[in-house]
Amino acid sequence: MRCLVTGAAGFLGVNLVEFLSEQGYKVVATDIPTSDFSEIKKFCEDIIPCDLTSDTLSEFFKKDIDVLIHTAGIFDLSANPKLMRRVNVDAVERICRASLGKVGLFIHISSTGIYGKPEKIPADEDTNPKPRNQYEKTKKEGEDIVKTYMKMGINAVILRPTLMYGPRSKYGYAMLIGLYSLAREKGKKVLPSVKGGPMTHSVHVLDVTHAVDVAIKRFFGEKISQDSADSRIFNVADDTPLPFGDMIEVIANACGVELKKSIPYFVARPLTLLISHLPIYDDLKEKVLSQWFEVAKEKNLNTPLRPRLDREWNDYFAGDFMYSTEKIKKMGFKPKFTFEEGIKQTVKWYRENKWIP
Repeated sequence: MRCLVTGAAGFLGVNLVEFLSEQGYKVVATDIPTSDFSEIKKFCEDIIPCDLTSDTLSEFFKKDIDVLIHTAGIFDLSANPKLMRRVNVDAVERICRASLGKVGLFIHISSTGIYGKPEKIPADEDTNPKPRNQYEKTKKEGEDIVKTYMKMGINAVILRPTLMYGPRSKYGYAMLIGLYSLAREKGKKVLPSVKGGPMTHSVHVLDVTHAVDVAIKRFFGEKISQDSADSRIFNVADDTPLPFGDMIEVIANACGVELKKSIPYFVARPLTLLISHLPIYDDLKEKVLSQWFEVAKEKNLNTPLRPRLDREWNDYFAGDFMYSTEKIKKMGFKPKFTFEEGIKQTVKWYRENKWIP
């Protein structure tokens, strides 16, 4: 079986290409022409550099493609809104149109971000989407395009992973891993932290690759009915949601930093909001980056990490974010990583690959 993976040089894409190859699939990979394909070259039958927002897509289908997995997208809360729309919305329409009648299964990687701040906990796939920021809105619009093409006959599945982390991630929890690694190098091995806080929910990238495999085995070649779009949507998350304070502690401990939970969350939350909107916040971010570059040079790191805390993340620490995975579990999905196990494995990979000291 031949799979085409878009966004193949990205965080999920690289891990997925390697996983699919190891499972015996033939893999055709694509990403923008400026991408570094060196990590996936040995796992691919073919690599087709392509900008999905502008280039012709006919090259993809010169060979029969059984499954197309669309992982390409922008996940950066501070990214240019126009660019985010081109990639997360316009490119989805172009790849769906090109795939119609040409693939046995189209798997679209969306996000639990489309729920916004969930109106019920845990949020299941029937929870009303209430996207808040540009990222969440564009992911919702991308989903709507896929649903439209499902009504036109494309056999599709929509996966909604929660916040992904794991080897090769440069964003999300990766920024915290960089910050705590930097703190340890600067002698800050014990730090104050928050107690409690809202629930957080995550998923290791390799568990997302497993969910893709589950979807292929269940839905490949199946004829889709006009009203079955909603039945083809699945949340993907681990089994260990944690309060915010515990989540932070797991990451810090894996990096060699001990946290003293001395600050109640109801105190830390408004204080963090205040600081993030002061003029000194941007100066602080620059200072942290400067120290990071110094450590990277001193330790001879070869790291793409840029530790920072964007103020746009504040909304994700303002309420409970938990997701039901009962629906995908009925198809045989079972996450392999707890959050603690996954973070330890991720930090170990970062160190071995000289991404962190």
